[in-house]
Amino acid sequence: MVTINLRDISKTYRTGEIEVQALKEINLSIKKGEFTSIIGPSGSGKSTLMHIMGLLDRPSSGEVEFIGKNVAGVDDDKLAEFRNKHIGFIFQTFNLLPRTTALENVALPLIYSGVERSRRLQLSEEKLKNVGLNDRLNHTPAQLSGGQQQRVAIARALVNNPDVIFADEPTGNLDSKSGAEIMKLLANLNAEGNTIILVTHEPDIAKGTKRTIELRDGEIIKDKLNGK
Repeated sequence: MVTINLRDISKTYRTGEIEVQALKEINLSIKKGEFTSIIGPSGSGKSTLMHIMGLLDRPSSGEVEFIGKNVAGVDDDKLAEFRNKHIGFIFQTFNLLPRTTALENVALPLIYSGVERSRRLQLSEEKLKNVGLNDRLNHTPAQLSGGQQQRVAIARALVNNPDVIFADEPTGNLDSKSGAEIMKLLANLNAEGNTIILVTHEPDIAKGTKRTIELRDGEIIKDKLNGK
C-alpha cells in the first residue's frame, strides 16, 4: 500500500525578483511500513521535501497524494486537521512546552482531536511507557536529559497513531550515545509497523534506515535500499 505519492513536485521560492528552485519535478512513493531517510547537504532541498510530504507546505506545481487522498484543493483548516490525525512530527529541537510535564506534552495532539482529558492522559501514559519513560511522567523538559526529551517528542508523535512519522534531524542535538539509542527506538517502532521518514545530513544515521533517498540541488540523485 502506498502511503505518500508525489507526482512532478516542484517548489520555487521568490524573494523580490530572485527565484530559487528548491525542488525540481520530484516523483516519489513511500509505502506503508517503510523506514526511509532523506539525505543531502545544506540547500539540497531535503527540508523542503519533508515539509511538502508532511503537508506543512504546498508545492508550486505537482500533486501530493496522502493515503489515497489528493490534498491539493484542501483548505488550510482542513489540512491542519488532516495532518493532526494522520502525521506525527519529531524535531531536532524537541519542541516541548517548557513548563509542562512529559505527560501533558504528549497529550497535546489529543486536545486538538477532541479527546476527553482522562482518556488523553491514559493514552499519553501508554506512549511514554512504550518509549521507556514510565518513571518520568510528571517531569518537565528541564528535568530531563536531551535523549529523554526526544523520547517525549517521539511519544507525542505516536499518540494519535499516525499513518506516518516524520523525524527532522532527530539526533542532531544529542550526543552519540543518546543518538544511537534514539535510532534504535525508531527502528523498533518501524519493526512494529510504523512508517517513518527521517531527514538527516549524516550518512551514518541514514544507514540505520532501510531506504535512503539522496537529494542534490533539488533533485533525487540516488534512491537505494540499505544493506543491498
